[in-house]
Amino acid sequence: MEAVSLPREQAEFLGAHPGLSFSFLLALYADTLGQVPDGADAAAYSEGIGDASLPVLADHTQRILSVTPYDGLAMPGKCVLTPEMEILYCWVGHGNEDGLGAVVEHWQTGR
Repeated sequence: MEAVSLPREQAEFLGAHPGLSFSFLLALYADTLGQVPDGADAAAYSEGIGDASLPVLADHTQRILSVTPYDGLAMPGKCVLTPEMEILYCWVGHGNEDGLGAVVEHWQTGR
């Protein structure tokens, strides 16, 4: 399992944008065999990344996946949401620049 350093990324990003607030959470839509995940999968993933402060959810109903434009075919799929759960941006891959840019744009413009 690849190490996740989201808390470090968050700290660096917030350091560059004082006054902005955001957080990460992970929602698993598949287990290691491509099947619908359950709570045990989320617990194992959380243990594997070694960061108890990072919430890991199992999308066992597939509702999260179904309401995003992400099709689930390439991994990782990521979406940025507002506190009101409005999707600002979705993308595939390991980079976060475009997604974090969407956070900044929303914060600066209020839309």
